[in-house]
Amino acid sequence: MSEFSIEDLIVSSLLDIPAGTYGIASSEWHNNTRSDILYSPKLDIQKSLPPVLIEVQAIVDKKFILRLMQYTLNIINRYDSKPMVLVFCVGKVSPKSLLAHFTQGTCHQEHLWTFPSPVWARKCLFIFKNSYNDAAVRSPFEALEAISSFFCEKKATLFEHSHSEDSTIKLLYNIAKDVTAEEIQYGNNFQHTLDIILRNNEKCLNQIKKSLTVTADIKKTERLIEKGITYNTSIKIMLSDISTDPENDLEFPEELPVGIKRKTTTPKLEEEIAFIKKFKTNVGRMNWRQCLTKAHESNLFSRYSTRSSLRTNFSKHIKKTKN
Repeated sequence: MSEFSIEDLIVSSLLDIPAGTYGIASSEWHNNTRSDILYSPKLDIQKSLPPVLIEVQAIVDKKFILRLMQYTLNIINRYDSKPMVLVFCVGKVSPKSLLAHFTQGTCHQEHLWTFPSPVWARKCLFIFKNSYNDAAVRSPFEALEAISSFFCEKKATLFEHSHSEDSTIKLLYNIAKDVTAEEIQYGNNFQHTLDIILRNNEKCLNQIKKSLTVTADIKKTERLIEKGITYNTSIKIMLSDISTDPENDLEFPEELPVGIKRKTTTPKLEEEIAFIKKFKTNVGRMNWRQCLTKAHESNLFSRYSTRSSLRTNFSKHIKKTKN
């Protein structure tokens, strides 16, 4: 749900605001907990708008409600503003008596249920697993109904979904396809790089073994061991994005893209590159996890969720900007 179009679908369904007003923010907290998705206004002049917390939960019970309240307290401490909360319940409410605390929406919002939250949230809304069933008589789905349906049905393909002709459902499957393609590409590239590293380590070890069994040349063995150590050190430096040009006959893995091929030069990309350069200048030794957290707080790099993907993509872009 960190894709830009889904972000707008959700926020515009909750708040009457233009597309592009909100961006993804860090959902990691100082007490070592993490909520699912957090959106916040992009501009300082929009700070009167509430943060928006999104949770996808299998079982809604009292423990989850208490955890949800803790998330909102963290948000209040950070933004000095009570958030808007939306929970997609893809399983059940336990015990069923807990449903007595919820109030169903009216008119065109029957799928939204409100949980009382006057102290810790501006509004706390739930969409339950079967809330979208009554929407079958309407076409198309309301955006939040479509997202709930997508989560709950868990169909592998658009063809299998019960509302495959709905435009929002089609959009969700297109996004899922792109994300899956990037994950597959990342996995393949990771395996390819690992194979090269392991193959070269095996080559070094076999050379060392040969030097010991044939002539027992200690000096040559020491040189081979040193070559292997240097190679591994160089790989570590390479993966840390520090330039290196070792004189070595061992094969170095090429820099492969993390995801599917995209446009290489955009104003947004230039802004992101400038952000990382400035961050690295300020902190000295690069900390990619901290960089990603700070970037999310500045509404940058919303398409990245891990430090490794950010690091790999940034190295690729920096290399291209130098050419």
